[in-house]
Amino acid sequence: MQIAALLTDIENYVKKLFFQHQRPFLIYHNLQHTLQVVAHTKEIAEFYRYNKLDLFMILAAAWFHDTGYLLADTNMHELKSIEILVDFLSSKHVANNIIEEISKYIMATKMPVNPHSLSEKIICDADLYHLGTDEFFEINKQVKAEMEAKLDKPLENWHNSTLAFMIAHHYYTPYCQQLLSYGKQKNIQKLISQNIES
Repeated sequence: MQIAALLTDIENYVKKLFFQHQRPFLIYHNLQHTLQVVAHTKEIAEFYRYNKLDLFMILAAAWFHDTGYLLADTNMHELKSIEILVDFLSSKHVANNIIEEISKYIMATKMPVNPHSLSEKIICDADLYHLGTDEFFEINKQVKAEMEAKLDKPLENWHNSTLAFMIAHHYYTPYCQQLLSYGKQKNIQKLISQNIES
């Protein structure tokens, strides 16, 4: 298996899917989000000194993890993402045990998350990396806009549900706990102070 070439094929295929199956309501779960998750997955996995095969598997999961949004009901998107992944990797003659392992990483991102292996923890942390960054409020607006577009109605109590989600969430890898917990706490405090002001 030519790992570098296969990763390039995956990247090109996933980008093509996003261009071919544009869904206007995907204001957050779009190609930009996928690119960020891939970058953060790589950053965390490299910190843990992943070998080439393990890095390939987790990056493949990151590339495919939200492709199901393009072709299925959003509530079932993880299963559709796995179906797309299986079709593609089978066509490239990737071994079944590798495909099954990558599929597990995608399922680990299903809410509410409950990751077990380090790879599952990495992809979950990469998926919600923004909670501990300065981009949080901008991205949170995109999440809200996407949900409102999907439901075709304004969301009540978005602020409170965001705050509850942030308080309940925690990072799973020591790397992200150290890097992002302070920023996430700052964002929580900002949300609380906005609540008091409103």
